[in-house]
Amino acid sequence: MLVACFNDVALVYFLAPSAEKETPTDPALSMAHVFQVGQFTIAQRAACWLRKWQLYSVIGATTGLLSIVVTALLSREASLFNMAGWARATLIGCLHLGISANTRYQLVNGVEVLIYRALPVSAARALSVFLRFGNNCLGSFSWIVLSNAVRNAWVI
Repeated sequence: MLVACFNDVALVYFLAPSAEKETPTDPALSMAHVFQVGQFTIAQRAACWLRKWQLYSVIGATTGLLSIVVTALLSREASLFNMAGWARATLIGCLHLGISANTRYQLVNGVEVLIYRALPVSAARALSVFLRFGNNCLGSFSWIVLSNAVRNAWVI
């Protein structure tokens, strides 16, 4: 639960719109997601996914480590005070947000582009809520699968 809380706070903070001092010269740097409407090349769209992967991976690694440290401190559980567990939590956070969440968010944004074109705004909003809820559920499930896979494969 701590990971989810830290991820939500960090993602809202880092993804919130902010005033920029200068406009990027490369139009791909201003892309919000890979399916953004515009005359972007495949390479620019791939670069957008990679930039988001970079950002999400750092956030995921940081929140993964932060959550295990806070859990260890609050619970005073001696088994949680080990570098292997902290490294595993950092790796899982990095992989989960960098690959899984990034890809899912990109796909949700792409589907939303299509539904807002095809449906009335009220219907598109309702479907958007459903899509984002489903994405949240899928993200929770993928976190559990990834955590178990890394835990079972981790050899130290």
